Order: sequence, then C-alpha cells, then structure tokens
Amino acid sequence: MQFPSPRAIVKRWLTASPPREVSLHSPLPVSECARRLSDATTPRRAADYFVPGIARQTGPHFQGSVAVKGRVQFARYSEARRGSFPAWLDARLESANDGGTVLTGTIGESPRSARSRPFVFGGAIAVSVGLLVAGTVLLAVVPSSAPVAVVLIAIALAYFAWLEAFNRMMERRIARNSELLLEDVRAVINSGEQR
Repeated sequence: MQFPSPRAIVKRWLTASPPREVSLHSPLPVSECARRLSDATTPRRAADYFVPGIARQTGPHFQGSVAVKGRVQFARYSEARRGSFPAWLDARLESANDGGTVLTGTIGESPRSARSRPFVFGGAIAVSVGLLVAGTVLLAVVPSSAPVAVVLIAIALAYFAWLEAFNRMMERRIARNSELLLEDVRAVINSGEQR
C-alpha cells in the first residue's frame, strides 16, 4: 500500500473537493419550478433567523437565492444555519424538450466553507509543525529533556491525525448533505400538481 506524500495530504486539507455535476428533471415548466424553489428559499441574511415562522416552516427549506433568470444557489436551511458543512447547489433551471424543466449545475462544499478552509487548516498545520519542530530541536539540543520533547512530538502527531480525521468527517458530511439537498430539491420540483 502506497501512502500519499505529506504535500498531497496538506493540499487535500487546504483545498475544497471539486463539486460534482448534477442534473434533475421535472415535468413542470421552468416558471413553476422557479416559483416553488423561491417559495422554499430564505435569503442569506443574519436577521432572517429571527423572522417568525421560518423555524416552523414545514417541508424542504433552503437558504440562498433563486434568481429570476433561473439560477439557483442554496443549501438546506438546517445545515446552513448550524454551519455543519452544508452542501451547496449552484445550478440553472432550463426548459426541457418535453416542456418540463431540467436543473443542471454542480453540488459540493459551500463557498463560505471553502474560503475558510485554508485559515482553519492552515493555522492547525502551523501549530502542529511548530510543536513537531520544537520537540525535535529540544530533543537534539537538550537530551535530558527527552520526556518533554517526546510529549511535544506526540501532541504534534496526534494533532496531524485529528486534522486528517476531521477532514474525512467533513468530506463525508458534505457528501451526505449533498444527497439530502438533492432529495429535497426533487421533492419541491416534482411534488403535487401545478398551481
């Protein structure tokens, strides 16, 4: 079994996974799909959390935007509010040949999460490397401080292991949230009769 290089591991920690292509079909026209998605979407504003009724809304609920020209950008409301690595849908509503709608675009890590990733992981990597270097230098310069140096090195290695575990958990959660988001979008654009 070949292990990835440290450079590849750090690059994976600092960069977001590429979004995957998605395509959903609805028998309803574009205008109806856009209206339904718009009705289920709350704009991204901090004050919206305090608007009565949002927390009690039943059915699928998104946070983001649905543009007039058919561009949708949103996450599931529950994940977006908690900040629990929401999956982000960035897609267009287009007319299908059968008179229905095709929603095509990408789904993956939210832009906000992707922008903060280098800061969170970069700081953690700097602390880990600092502890590792301090332990190694202390061990080399002052051999009598071996127990302290070993503890510093062990903390650094444990921190690296935690970073890898956290990154894997984050990627799994984004993948799971992506599937939940697609299920909710399907439910909204395919449910019931046209109004």
